[in-house]
Amino acid sequence: MKKNILLLITAACMMLLPAAGFAATEDNPYITPLIAAKTITVGEVRVWDDAENMYVKYVITDPDWCISETHLAVEKKLSRIPRTPSMKNPIPGLFTYKDEDMGCASEKLYTIPLPLCWRPGTRVYIAAHAVEKEICGYEEPDLAELASNLPQNADMSVTDPYLDGPAYFPSVMVDADAPLNGDYKGWCISTSIRIDAGVKYNADVYSSYDTIPGGLVDFPENLEKISWILNQDFVGKPTDCSSVLKSYTYGSVQRAIWSLIDDQLSDLSLGPYSRCQVAEILARAEQEGAFFEPGCNEYVGVILAPFLNSKPAQPVIIPVPLTCGPLYCPEDETAWGKGCRFTKKGNWGMCFKYVIGKPGKGIPAAAASARQVTPDENRVMSPEGVEFD
Repeated sequence: MKKNILLLITAACMMLLPAAGFAATEDNPYITPLIAAKTITVGEVRVWDDAENMYVKYVITDPDWCISETHLAVEKKLSRIPRTPSMKNPIPGLFTYKDEDMGCASEKLYTIPLPLCWRPGTRVYIAAHAVEKEICGYEEPDLAELASNLPQNADMSVTDPYLDGPAYFPSVMVDADAPLNGDYKGWCISTSIRIDAGVKYNADVYSSYDTIPGGLVDFPENLEKISWILNQDFVGKPTDCSSVLKSYTYGSVQRAIWSLIDDQLSDLSLGPYSRCQVAEILARAEQEGAFFEPGCNEYVGVILAPFLNSKPAQPVIIPVPLTCGPLYCPEDETAWGKGCRFTKKGNWGMCFKYVIGKPGKGIPAAAASARQVTPDENRVMSPEGVEFD
């Protein structure tokens, strides 16, 4: 009998302990959509907790939007969220947690220490407010600015071509300052000298739209056409000109580049290629690539002129993205984490409930975006925290 009583007491005590492993977590958070301008789902608000902290994270999922300010209130009693005395509208500027100088961010995480009295099962009210900026367009691309931002020198290495590879040099590793640092597909622009795979070279760097040293390539006047070729991503695309090769190969693209830039053609390391594919690429480059200038998010041909112990090696051209700064719409938009409205007649500010230690759930932003959300759909929160229609 005493043993049974002891077991019952132990079980009762265990029920009072936090349910480890059952709270919302970063991998399985509570999610509610982040709504801008009353109807537009621009992201989501994620909430989770552990034994010490609650975490509230704003995440933008629509690339045309960003966050410039956030204001966050988390209270056990709804009445403690700052509101106007008469209309009971929320006052985001008085919320406990805020960041009013975010620039144009895609995320914001708040870490909130849990009071001792907020045990598992405690219900809290969260008002997640944000100021959103919408991207209305992009600045004009500036080739001269990109050229001026390129480093004068970079360390580089290449890998050898292989059958069905994505480029003549499948990988060109560049160790340099932004915007050049990274791994690129590369192409040979001179057959008269060689480059060895796996060797670390130092290289002079030039934009194909800037002045390059005389003699570096044979026909620099065709560099615009080669930049056009780099932007077409030909390798792997289907073509009907060959009965054997049904898609463009890196060999065909490289042979076309040599035809434009070099006075000595070669078959070295080309692998399978088709003369008719080369002819197609050259015909299109002549028609569409003359005077080509890349636009926003297209690619600029950047030339790497490597050398080792003062001895020059084969120059390589790589496609470098041309990024353009965003232009924002003149009016900012208010956003709230979706929940219940504070008041029927005032502004459309909302708050939602979260239970400490409860498994994550909610409405993913992707699901919410399937339909537009209007304030009329949202229930209203009474001063006591009771929802009513």
